[in-house]
Amino acid sequence: MDNGDRTLAAPKGVRGAPALAEWARLAAAGGLLARHFLALAATVVVLTVLWTAIYILLLLWALLGGEGLGSPLAYPLGLLILLGGAVAAGLCLFLPATALAEWVARRRGCRVLAQIPLATIFFLIFCLFGGGLWALAAGASFTAGAAAVRGLNLFVLLLLPFGLYWWVAQGWSVAYAGLGVLLRGGKQTLRRAGAAGKRLGARARRAARRRHSKV
Repeated sequence: MDNGDRTLAAPKGVRGAPALAEWARLAAAGGLLARHFLALAATVVVLTVLWTAIYILLLLWALLGGEGLGSPLAYPLGLLILLGGAVAAGLCLFLPATALAEWVARRRGCRVLAQIPLATIFFLIFCLFGGGLWALAAGASFTAGAAAVRGLNLFVLLLLPFGLYWWVAQGWSVAYAGLGVLLRGGKQTLRRAGAAGKRLGARARRAARRRHSKV
C-alpha cells in the first residue's frame, strides 16, 4: 500500500529516493522558469512606466509650448515597439546571459555576487553577436567593425534593463546568502558570548572557593 502511494505521488516509473531527486530537479526547473518570467515581467512593466512618463512629459511640453500634439498613434505604436523589443531582448539576451552565468558560477562554486561580472561578460558577448545579426538585417556589408559598433551600442542601450532583469531574477539568491551570513555571524556571536560567560562563571567560582578556603 505504501509503495502504491509513493508511485502515485512520484513521476511515472520513479520510486523512492530517485523520486525525490526527480521532484527536486522539477522544482529547480520550475523555480528557474518562474524567476526569469518574473524578471522579464518586471522589466517590461518598468519600461512601460518609463515610456508612459516620457510620453506624458512630451505631451505637457507640447501643450505649454503651443506646439502640435502629434499623431494619436504615437503612444500605442511606441508602446508596442517597446514591448516587442523588451520581450525579444529578455528572451534572446537577458535570459541566456543570466542563466549561463549562474550555471558557470555554480559549477565553479562561486558566490552569488560573482555572477554579476560573469553575466555582464556573457551579455556583452551576446550583444556583439546580436550586433552582427543587426548589421546583416540592415543590409549593410558585414564587417567585424560594423558588428562590434552595433553590438556595443546594443550593450550600452540595454545595460540598465539587463541590470534590472538580473537583480529581479537573482536578488532572492543574494538575499538568501546575506541572510545566511547574518545568521552565521549571530550564531558565532552567541557562541562567543556563551564561552565568555562560562569563563567568567568559572573565575567567579574559583574566587569563591579561594575565599571559602581562607575562611
